[in-house]
Amino acid sequence: MSPRRRFAFAVRAGLLLLLVAGGLAVPDAEAQPTVRVPDTTIAPSETVQVPIRADGLAGREVLSWQFDLRYDPAVLDTVTVGARGTLAEGRRMTANTTRPGRLSVAVAGTAPVTSGGRLVVLRLRGGRAGTTAVAWEAMQFNEGPPAARTHDGEVVVASDTSGAPR
Repeated sequence: MSPRRRFAFAVRAGLLLLLVAGGLAVPDAEAQPTVRVPDTTIAPSETVQVPIRADGLAGREVLSWQFDLRYDPAVLDTVTVGARGTLAEGRRMTANTTRPGRLSVAVAGTAPVTSGGRLVVLRLRGGRAGTTAVAWEAMQFNEGPPAARTHDGEVVVASDTSGAPR
């Protein structure tokens, strides 16, 4: 075998070894950060805390995030957005709750988050009985990467909440 063919064989074998060992693997979708609103059941006029949770943030150098949520304002009212006990605690946060049925939140800090967890906590109040999706219109970390997979939540406002999941 000529030196040129041996070199080509060695390169191909090395690339195959890297691929099998995961050295050239493209990160799978499971490694992509995931952000979700949990499903919740509440009574009319009841106020509950609903955490917005993010997983897969470790090592992603996330300094900031911004999101917009949409919901039916007849079924649900946003009361406040809180940072205590969340990844937003100690960071600058702005929340716009003035447009019924829409919520916009922006959070920024100077140090990256070190793990996933609760991004913020929404305090929601039940309106009339019914069901509404709490749907993501936008979700962005760091004004770009990493991209996030979002999962909408559903809030049921029911007159009888005994035995219902929270």
